[in-house]
Amino acid sequence: MVIDSNKTVGNIVADDYRTAGVFSQLGIDFCCKGNRTIDEVCAKKGIDKYALLDELERVTANNNNQGIDFKSWELDLLIDYIEKKHHRYVEEKIPQLLSFLLKLEQVHGAQHPELFEIKKLFKRSADELTQHMKKEELILFPFIKKMVEANRNNTPINNPGFGSVAKYVAVSTFEASLDVASMAASSTKVFILEVMGRHTGWIAAAGALAQPYAQGAPHLILFPEVPFQQADFLQKVQQTVAQKGYCVIVVSEGVAHPDGRFLAESGLRDAFGHAQLGGVAPYLAGLIKSELNLKNHWAVADYLQRAARHIASQNDVDQAYALGKSAVELAISGKNAVMPIVVRDSSSPYRWHIEDVALSKVANVEKKVPREFISEDGYGITAACREYLEPLIAGEAYPPYHNGLPQYIQLSLQTVAKKLKEAAIS
Repeated sequence: MVIDSNKTVGNIVADDYRTAGVFSQLGIDFCCKGNRTIDEVCAKKGIDKYALLDELERVTANNNNQGIDFKSWELDLLIDYIEKKHHRYVEEKIPQLLSFLLKLEQVHGAQHPELFEIKKLFKRSADELTQHMKKEELILFPFIKKMVEANRNNTPINNPGFGSVAKYVAVSTFEASLDVASMAASSTKVFILEVMGRHTGWIAAAGALAQPYAQGAPHLILFPEVPFQQADFLQKVQQTVAQKGYCVIVVSEGVAHPDGRFLAESGLRDAFGHAQLGGVAPYLAGLIKSELNLKNHWAVADYLQRAARHIASQNDVDQAYALGKSAVELAISGKNAVMPIVVRDSSSPYRWHIEDVALSKVANVEKKVPREFISEDGYGITAACREYLEPLIAGEAYPPYHNGLPQYIQLSLQTVAKKLKEAAIS
């Protein structure tokens, strides 16, 4: 921006607000005395005109990030840039603008009462913007950085309750594999355990934790992240039975064909418009029987995997209590629409802490099993996945027993009246 020394300081500020800071530092009034030119001001105050012009041109020459490809930046780098450049700028300029508005109000308020409303509206907007920036810096940005770090290190943020489900599936797979192995010589050759997981295979992956103790079972894991290849699958089953004498399979309910169709899609839809699944385990059992003529059994973990408190992971129970405590504290402090989360600090030794995140950032968001966690052939897990899963099932947290049955605290489960209107599902 080329600045003419014959231009008034008021017009210069009107053309580019950034010049206001330069004039303020030099004690130049660009408001009530804004009708003076640069030449007049410099002569009056004994200021070097050319030094002032150079500074004004330097300030206005910064064309705000032209040529920077922000889309190519990593999110954590972009966050640092936003905080250090834009947040600091806003924090610096709000007091300056407020002082200008206060001066305008004091000098011209009697003739222009609208200035009082302008200052009031600006103050309200500034307060809201400041609060918004603080929420970004204290809640949103740290969570995004954790997500970036988790993706880089293939260590997803923990989901409360998953550890105990993973433990149930690993133990059930282990025990079922022992049963099948005992009868494989003369009876059942294949066992299939169906677990939850419409679009993600985390629960199925947990079955692999039994492998060191179950002579390699489960031998095959089917993930929603890996398209189902029927011929390859059948060949793997046949090879495993030939080599091991039996085959144990853990399958996610949402395994799909390469075209995206669920293996077990029934053709029906639930209340949310999701495809209702008719059972992938019996589908595979029928396929194995018809194509390979192998006797098999199947089971569906379903509700059992998420209700089996008697075999809960101690780490998971500890996290559940910590999350509940955090949720109460958040509610008491007046926070709303946030969710406490477990964030892993390290896997060995296993360390974690509780943070909170805006519900809008995590609700209805799926975290798929990274391809680096799935073995090259698509039927097992990698060492990195095992390292992630093992701490989650560690520790025993048995409830007290009476007459052979666990004793649980049971809630009254009283419903409350709905506060929101029924939402139409389109």
